[in-house]
Amino acid sequence: MHVNLSDTSHHQMHRLFQTLSIVLFLVLANGAVSELDNRLNLTEEECAWLLQNPVIRVGVDKGYPPANFWDENGRVRGIDADFLSAISELTGVAFEFVRMDSWSATVEAVKNQELDLLTCLTSTPEREDYLAFTQVYYDFPIAIITPNDAEFYSTPSAMRGKVIAVPEGFVTHEVMRRIGWEVEVMFVPTITDAYLAVATGRCYATVANLGNASYLIPRLGITNLKISGVMPEFTRSRFAVRKDWAILAGIIDKYFASLSEVERNVMIEKWVRLDVPEQFDWGTLLRVASGMAFVGVAIIGFVLWRNRDLRQQLEERQEHQAAMEEAHKRVTRLSEEKSDLLHMVAHDLRGPLMAFQTGVSLVQERSEGSIDSDLTGVLSRMDRQTEAMQGLIDGLLDVEAIENGSRRLGWNPVNFRACVEVVIERFQPRAQSKGIEFEWSAPVGDLKVKGDVVAIRQVVENLVSNAVKYSPIGGRVSMHLVHEADEIRFEVRDNGPGIAQDEFSLLFTKFSRLSAKPTDGESSHGMGLYIVKALVTSMKGKVWCESQLGRGATFLVSFAQAN
Repeated sequence: MHVNLSDTSHHQMHRLFQTLSIVLFLVLANGAVSELDNRLNLTEEECAWLLQNPVIRVGVDKGYPPANFWDENGRVRGIDADFLSAISELTGVAFEFVRMDSWSATVEAVKNQELDLLTCLTSTPEREDYLAFTQVYYDFPIAIITPNDAEFYSTPSAMRGKVIAVPEGFVTHEVMRRIGWEVEVMFVPTITDAYLAVATGRCYATVANLGNASYLIPRLGITNLKISGVMPEFTRSRFAVRKDWAILAGIIDKYFASLSEVERNVMIEKWVRLDVPEQFDWGTLLRVASGMAFVGVAIIGFVLWRNRDLRQQLEERQEHQAAMEEAHKRVTRLSEEKSDLLHMVAHDLRGPLMAFQTGVSLVQERSEGSIDSDLTGVLSRMDRQTEAMQGLIDGLLDVEAIENGSRRLGWNPVNFRACVEVVIERFQPRAQSKGIEFEWSAPVGDLKVKGDVVAIRQVVENLVSNAVKYSPIGGRVSMHLVHEADEIRFEVRDNGPGIAQDEFSLLFTKFSRLSAKPTDGESSHGMGLYIVKALVTSMKGKVWCESQLGRGATFLVSFAQAN
């Protein structure tokens, strides 16, 4: 039987181009979904940052209601939680609330970058040394809280010599110092402790923002406290992020800029408006107001007028909210359809690609030495292109599994040295075909880390594969395991073209293509380092790159040592 190899090759190449067209459609569809959901006019840099940092850790101690507090089910609720939930829906990032023992512990954690975000803070020069602040998103006047039988105070100077309870580290203490209160300060752990100290007679008064006092005092069951005065100062609440994440503060500011005043105030009113009649004796408050400065009366009148205006606009806001929810459902549905299509096409392509690759290998094996060099080159290119297509499909499925959370990672001791040695053995033939020499060193004995064995092996494979791709023919790839303190670090260095400084921000982003190209025509789809970053982050490890243009690149990944 005579087989026309030229016609067969031509037919298979045609099918390969059809396959490439389908995958290109999937990539474009994924980009379209991301663009539809970018309603905050985020820059490319901001979008890339959000993809690289999908989980934001938010520190909350015992809480500061109605801004934030832990409910009986262990969930954070309040004004700040509602705002963060809305930001999460728009950006796709998840806010992970971390319970802290005290405010001082919270400050230390964010300084050590163990927390990423704090809420309901007032900006001060000291805090600006380690935090980046957003714009003010709501404010309340500062109230003077005393027992019911105390006098009314229209000015702080009337409290000269009194003992005032102040939560340690709260901005209200800085306000008191700035305006020159001549009082004795008694520091307490929380604002709840401050109210209880006043109620039990351990001190004469405390100061707190009016929203917190009106919300919390009735819920503590305290009946012998009153508002004795309202200061002209306000607690101007902001979100604050760790200093090196200032870009996140800008993203949050864009969210608040996208809200109308009605939308912003409705979210605040949910936690403040309904409790006002229960928290205050309005007759008493009006009598107090007659003896206070005009500013207190103006504030109360403005709040009441604004609440009436908000009630008239609630119906319009609800319609707008319904429209937003419907749009969100449409985008979610489109994303699900895209995912289903990706799975269907990827799985349907695997079988034909495998058969195609097997057929090419069989023709190469049986025709060795009996066909001309041109046809040998065609078969070799077909084999490489098929392998590249298989890698693209695997990468797309890995990205999809990571982003939708369907890939579950184990948390067990893993022999890091054994994983690296398996990968080196697998890539040795590919390195030899390019004349690349492997250099490998590691301390004696097993080096175990905490993580998932399959994921760690995939991380090492991607890093070694990149080093081989970008090293020149006849080059060298150096790999080392280093044990330092309680961490084990894997380093892989190539002597390729290196990475330009202005391209470092693109290294671990999805579908990124840098100016450097593989040295022997190998394929690169821009997903390998994105997958590495996602897997390493999920296993609480670190990955980074050190490189100078023209001097190669070194990729480093470290994990905690297993006990």
